[in-house]
Amino acid sequence: MFWSDRPPFRTVKFKVALGYALLFAVSTCFCFAAVYLYQRNHLYNTIDQKLLTFVQEFEYEYLTGDEFAAASVALNFDQVPPDVFAVVGQKIAGWKPLFAAYHGSRNHGHYLLIGTAGNRLQEFIVRWPSLTIGVRELTLVDRAAVMNHKFNSESYGEGINQIFFLLLSENGRVLARSDFRERLLPFFTGQDFAKYRCSRWFATLSGKCAPIRVLNQRLIDGNILVIGYSLMDVQENLSSLVFIFNSMVLLMLLTGSWAGWLLARKFIRGVDRVTCAARKIEAGDFSLRVGHGDEGEEIDNLVDAFNNMTANTEKLLKELKTISDNIAHDLRTPITRIRGKAELAVLNPEDSSELAGDVAEECAEMLTMINTMLEITQTESGIAQDDFDDLDLTALTAAVLELFSTVAEDKGITLHQELPAQPLSACGNKVKYQRLLANLLDNAIKFTPSGGTVSVRLEPGDSEFTLRISDTGCGIPPEARSHIFERFYRSDSSRSLPGNGLGLSLVKAIVSVAGGTIEVESEVNRGTTFLVTLPRWRQKTKMTKL
Repeated sequence: MFWSDRPPFRTVKFKVALGYALLFAVSTCFCFAAVYLYQRNHLYNTIDQKLLTFVQEFEYEYLTGDEFAAASVALNFDQVPPDVFAVVGQKIAGWKPLFAAYHGSRNHGHYLLIGTAGNRLQEFIVRWPSLTIGVRELTLVDRAAVMNHKFNSESYGEGINQIFFLLLSENGRVLARSDFRERLLPFFTGQDFAKYRCSRWFATLSGKCAPIRVLNQRLIDGNILVIGYSLMDVQENLSSLVFIFNSMVLLMLLTGSWAGWLLARKFIRGVDRVTCAARKIEAGDFSLRVGHGDEGEEIDNLVDAFNNMTANTEKLLKELKTISDNIAHDLRTPITRIRGKAELAVLNPEDSSELAGDVAEECAEMLTMINTMLEITQTESGIAQDDFDDLDLTALTAAVLELFSTVAEDKGITLHQELPAQPLSACGNKVKYQRLLANLLDNAIKFTPSGGTVSVRLEPGDSEFTLRISDTGCGIPPEARSHIFERFYRSDSSRSLPGNGLGLSLVKAIVSVAGGTIEVESEVNRGTTFLVTLPRWRQKTKMTKL
């Protein structure tokens, strides 16, 4: 059942754990490849250097018949100073070098050079740094016998089947060799020497037994000196390294999976808390909030966003309930009046024309109230897609004041205005600004007795503007000031006047959504001042939802 409902491989924890395991495994593979290649090259280079040392010693012994001194060091020709070759060239014209070595300290010693001049094989000893020279003629009849003796006279510190010495003719015939198993002989004699034109080359011979690393040296008379070294120990060394690698990869997979699972579980714990809370909220518990953990800043941000969203949802639901209750309460009165008049019309049919007018008036009031509530809700929730235009606030304010001047004049109220002499430009929604100003003016005129004054002042700023509307009306009691922006709220002093208690709620919603502020100053029996501050510049297009 668990597998069918929530397959583990679909969870984030599984994917993170798998990712960590693969990361560890891939990292280990790269590290192993580097170590393996380094170790392999190191072992091969060590063997090649050992073979080269043997070849140089045997080449000297093949040419001279003497033992190569342990303190001497064989050299490449480019390691010999040019002055040494120049001295020998002056001594023997047409001389060609075959072998070079150095014996002595860094500052004092002698260079040993072997070369040919015509049919003569000669050995030169050039003292350094005096460059005095000595010459010795070299003659050796049976070189194969000498090499056979050299090959078998010493063990050279290796096993009998570990290192192999052979002297072969150009056609692969064995002239001398060390003691090793007969079945290994074809490995060395079966080489195609004709394809190699150089004097020295390496090769790796493979067959049924372990591979053999071979260094071939073509000698002065065309014979070939072959020295081989078994790679069995190298293979065992590398096999051990591979075994260690496989063990490490397995360990890294297990460790990476375990570490990834723990880390994923820790990080996902915050998401699980949010998910659990979301399910409980889905069941109706909107008061639930998610607590912070130690998963990290990103999870804390998610928790904060979720809690804020839940708080807003809870607030909206409470407001919806309040609105529903208020609508039911405020609609009950006009509906009751309509019903009463309808019942009277049934008893007195001749009054039906008057009833129709009353019903139309009551319906108009209810429709106005419902539209206002919808506008408030849409404004607060951001559902309404407002278009922002470039506005001249001076002209727009003057136009609204002109509309209310007749109402103020009929009531005997002086409507005073202080507007900027120059146009005050801003970016905003024209209809919303008109509704805001109209509602505030309507309230000011409504609560100001005859003979009073209503003042409107528009003050420009660099990034914002201030709208100040003052009246000399009855004022707002201190206990009512914190409730005047609530929907359907009406203080005792306003219940005798027409209205539904939605005007200031709409004003508050428009100001809040625009990013502004609204403040109220009032003194009972002396008047009220509303101070609205709004930004002058807004983006002309709505932001696209993600």
